[in-house]
Amino acid sequence: MDHQEKSDACEIATASLLCGLIGLVLVFNTGSVLFGLLCAIAGLVCAIQAKKQGCNDGNCKAGLTLSIISLSVIGFQAILISTFFAVFKSFLLDILAETVRLFF
Repeated sequence: MDHQEKSDACEIATASLLCGLIGLVLVFNTGSVLFGLLCAIAGLVCAIQAKKQGCNDGNCKAGLTLSIISLSVIGFQAILISTFFAVFKSFLLDILAETVRLFF
Protein backbone atom coordinates (compact mmCIF):
# COMPACT_ATOMS: atom_id res chain seq x y z
CA MET A 1 0.00 0.00 0.00
CA ASP A 2 1.47 3.34 -0.98
CA HIS A 3 1.34 6.57 0.98
CA GLN A 4 -1.57 8.06 -1.03
CA GLU A 5 -3.86 5.06 -0.41
CA LYS A 6 -3.00 5.10 3.31
CA SER A 7 -3.72 8.84 3.42
CA ASP A 8 -7.09 8.34 1.69
CA ALA A 9 -7.99 5.57 4.14
CA CYS A 10 -7.10 7.78 7.10
CA GLU A 11 -9.23 10.61 5.68
CA ILE A 12 -12.15 8.18 5.50
CA ALA A 13 -11.40 7.21 9.12
CA THR A 14 -11.57 10.89 10.11
CA ALA A 15 -14.92 11.18 8.32
CA SER A 16 -16.05 8.14 10.30
CA LEU A 17 -15.03 9.83 13.55
CA LEU A 18 -16.93 13.00 12.68
CA CYS A 19 -20.05 11.12 11.54
CA GLY A 20 -20.00 8.97 14.68
CA LEU A 21 -19.62 12.01 16.91
CA ILE A 22 -22.36 13.98 15.15
CA GLY A 23 -24.61 10.92 15.24
CA LEU A 24 -24.07 10.49 18.98
CA VAL A 25 -24.90 14.13 19.66
CA LEU A 26 -28.00 14.07 17.47
CA VAL A 27 -29.53 10.90 18.90
CA PHE A 28 -30.06 12.79 22.16
CA ASN A 29 -31.80 15.65 20.34
CA THR A 30 -35.47 14.75 20.00
CA GLY A 31 -36.01 16.38 16.62
CA SER A 32 -32.88 15.01 14.99
CA VAL A 33 -32.94 11.30 15.75
CA LEU A 34 -33.40 10.35 12.09
CA PHE A 35 -30.45 12.51 11.02
CA GLY A 36 -28.43 11.03 13.90
CA LEU A 37 -29.29 7.55 12.66
CA LEU A 38 -28.11 8.43 9.16
CA CYS A 39 -24.86 9.90 10.51
CA ALA A 40 -24.24 6.84 12.67
CA ILE A 41 -24.77 4.50 9.71
CA ALA A 42 -22.48 6.64 7.54
CA GLY A 43 -19.85 6.60 10.29
CA LEU A 44 -20.06 2.83 10.57
CA VAL A 45 -19.72 2.37 6.81
CA CYS A 46 -16.76 4.78 6.66
CA ALA A 47 -15.00 3.04 9.55
CA ILE A 48 -15.39 -0.37 7.93
CA GLN A 49 -14.20 1.00 4.59
CA ALA A 50 -11.17 2.67 6.17
CA LYS A 51 -10.28 -0.53 8.01
CA LYS A 52 -10.52 -2.52 4.77
CA GLN A 53 -8.18 -0.01 3.12
CA GLY A 54 -5.60 -0.56 5.86
CA CYS A 55 -6.03 2.36 8.23
CA ASN A 56 -5.85 1.21 11.85
CA ASP A 57 -5.31 4.52 13.61
CA GLY A 58 -7.29 5.93 16.52
CA ASN A 59 -9.73 7.84 14.29
CA CYS A 60 -10.92 4.61 12.71
CA LYS A 61 -11.41 2.87 16.04
CA ALA A 62 -13.08 5.90 17.63
CA GLY A 63 -15.39 6.38 14.63
CA LEU A 64 -16.42 2.74 14.74
CA THR A 65 -16.99 2.89 18.51
CA LEU A 66 -19.01 6.12 18.40
CA SER A 67 -21.14 4.84 15.52
CA ILE A 68 -21.90 1.59 17.35
CA ILE A 69 -22.77 3.50 20.53
CA SER A 70 -25.05 5.84 18.55
CA LEU A 71 -26.86 2.91 16.93
CA SER A 72 -27.18 1.20 20.32
CA VAL A 73 -28.72 4.33 21.87
CA ILE A 74 -31.20 4.61 18.99
CA GLY A 75 -32.14 0.95 19.42
CA PHE A 76 -32.59 1.45 23.15
CA GLN A 77 -34.79 4.51 22.51
CA ALA A 78 -36.91 2.51 20.06
CA ILE A 79 -37.39 -0.26 22.63
CA LEU A 80 -38.35 2.24 25.33
CA ILE A 81 -40.87 4.02 23.11
CA SER A 82 -42.39 0.73 21.93
CA THR A 83 -42.67 -0.53 25.49
CA PHE A 84 -44.21 2.72 26.68
CA PHE A 85 -46.92 2.64 24.03
CA ALA A 86 -47.55 -1.08 24.53
CA VAL A 87 -48.01 -0.66 28.28
CA PHE A 88 -49.97 2.60 28.27
CA LYS A 89 -51.90 2.13 25.02
CA SER A 90 -55.36 1.76 26.58
CA PHE A 91 -54.68 4.54 29.08
CA LEU A 92 -53.60 6.94 26.32
CA LEU A 93 -56.62 6.03 24.19
CA ASP A 94 -58.94 6.70 27.13
CA ILE A 95 -57.36 10.12 27.66
CA LEU A 96 -57.68 10.90 23.96
CA ALA A 97 -61.33 9.82 23.91
CA GLU A 98 -62.10 11.93 26.98
CA THR A 99 -60.36 14.96 25.45
CA VAL A 100 -62.33 14.61 22.23
CA ARG A 101 -65.54 14.23 24.22
CA LEU A 102 -64.80 17.44 26.16
CA PHE A 103 -64.09 19.59 23.14
CA PHE A 104 -66.64 18.25 20.65
